[in-house]
Order: sequence, then structure tokens, then C-alpha cells
Amino acid sequence: MKLTDKAFIGRPYITDGDSYQEIRDTLERVPFTWAIQTHYVPATDTDGAFIVASCKAIDACIQVAYSYEHSRQGAHYVAAVALIKRECSDMWENLTVLGSVEQGSGYLFCFGEDGLNT
Repeated sequence: MKLTDKAFIGRPYITDGDSYQEIRDTLERVPFTWAIQTHYVPATDTDGAFIVASCKAIDACIQVAYSYEHSRQGAHYVAAVALIKRECSDMWENLTVLGSVEQGSGYLFCFGEDGLNT
């Protein structure tokens, strides 16, 4: 993972080869930035499909029903935002997606302040 500076804003840039640990190590140098991993859990005979979003930095996770009205990535984004809204209810509106990459049955999202609201 690299940090790029554009217009005086330091943003992480996620590539396909980045692991969760590499991203987490980089994000520790960037103030108030979270890496959220999502996973798709298929439907069973008794339960519908859902997405689990987790953030190891704050040791939190959430389970959200799969949102069929969105694209595949959009459904994962909904779960990631639900976790942020629950864990950071006072600041979530100031956060933006700084990057995302597909990983296995889910996505890895990087959320942080974009610097435009400061």
C-alpha cells in the first residue's frame, strides 16, 4: 500500500496485492482511517444471504442482510457503512471511501477523512 499526496491531501492507494496487515500498518500513520473487510455468507434453508463487515482495528463486526437492490460491490459497501455508523456515529458523515479492492468473497474498504471538510 502506498500513500499518495494530491492537492495537499494524503490518501492511501490500495492495490490488488495488498494484504490486510500491510494496509493496517500503513493506516496507522494516517489519522482516523479504518480498513473494513467484508465477506458474503450465502443463504441456507433457514436464513437468507448476508454480509459480515469487520474492522480489526476496533475489534468490531456487524452482520447485514444482503441488499439485492444494489450491485455486488454496493451491497458490501452498505455493510461497511453500517459498521461505521454504529461504531462512529458522531463522525461517519465526514468519512469517505479512500479505496477498495475485491478480495475473495468480499471487499476490503479503506475509509477516512478526505481533508476537504477541514
